[in-house]
Amino acid sequence: MDLDTFPRQIRMGQFVAEILLSPNIFEGWWKCVPMYKFNDFHLMLEKALEENDYVIFQINNQMYSLWRKGDFIYLMDPYRHHIVGRILEEGEDPKSASVRMFGNIDRLLSVFHQVLLESNRSAIFHIHGLKIRNITECPPGTAPALLPADQEVDVASLNENIRFDENYDKCLEELGDISDYEEDLASEIEPIVEISSSEEMVEEEEGGEGEGGGGGEEDEDDED
Repeated sequence: MDLDTFPRQIRMGQFVAEILLSPNIFEGWWKCVPMYKFNDFHLMLEKALEENDYVIFQINNQMYSLWRKGDFIYLMDPYRHHIVGRILEEGEDPKSASVRMFGNIDRLLSVFHQVLLESNRSAIFHIHGLKIRNITECPPGTAPALLPADQEVDVASLNENIRFDENYDKCLEELGDISDYEEDLASEIEPIVEISSSEEMVEEEEGGEGEGGGGGEEDEDDED
């Protein structure tokens, strides 16, 4: 990783994020063995995730992102691997990049270790810490100034859960406040139903049969 060219700002749509990289907070030896516990990989990665919300795991020429959010840990694997349990469409590549979510550190380490076994031999790994210092909306073609090194801000997440009222009308009102939702104004004019010539002929025939049937009943009454 070329730390001199690592970006301090990353644009995401109309937002700009300022990030701070802490290189080589841990360095150890990953072993290409079946068991992952109680070695550098297990102990250092677990400690790195306890002390940092975001980390980058580097081994050989590969890099993986890991981060915590709430009670879950996420692993971004940008390389194509087989994913157990994935349902494939006909002709679809069985390997794919993925973002995986784990409920505990042991499950994460077990799966991550298996991913590394697919494409690595025993090698040195590096763990880098990553901190999001600021996220702000930015007009097109501009970029905000970097924060002073001693300044800290409370960074709000861009993807927090949005909770709506269970009442349907109130839910629509809340949607209108946060989006470009527009009420669908239905026309009060009743639509004209077009009838084809064949349908008109069928109706005329049905009407003629009805009139003929009525006349027959009257004749029978007269004879009586």
